[in-house]
Amino acid sequence: MKKRILHWLPTCGVALLLFGNPAPCDGETVYRSWKKRWIASTVALTAANLLDLHSSRGLYETNPLLRGPQGRFSPGRGFAIKSAASGGLLAVQFVLLHKNPQRDLYKPFALTNTAAAGITSATALRNYGLPRM
Repeated sequence: MKKRILHWLPTCGVALLLFGNPAPCDGETVYRSWKKRWIASTVALTAANLLDLHSSRGLYETNPLLRGPQGRFSPGRGFAIKSAASGGLLAVQFVLLHKNPQRDLYKPFALTNTAAAGITSATALRNYGLPRM
C-alpha cells in the first residue's frame, strides 16, 4: 500500500500543477495564476529532492559527488549538494523575477520546476524499488 501511494503522489502533484484550475482571460489573473503555480512548483521540487534523499539511503552510489568512503550514498554530502543545486536554481529564478517584473517569467519557471520535480520523483521511486544492502 505504501509503495502505491509513493508511486502516485508525485504524478498527481505534477498533474495538478499543470492541469489544475484553468485561468480566466484577464491578464492580471493569469499572472497571479502562474505565480501561484510557480510557488507550488518550488514546493514540489523541494519535496521531490527530500524524497530522493530519503530513497537513496543505504544504496550504493554511482555519482562520486554523492558517494561516501564505502561507496554508499552519503546523506550529508547528498543534502549539501542537492540543497545547493536546487537553492541556486530557485535563487536565480527569484532574482530574475524581481529584476524583471514587467516580463512574465512565472510560467516558464513553473514548468521548469515541475519537470525537474517529476524527474527527481521518478528517480526516487526507482530507488525505492532497488534492493537494500
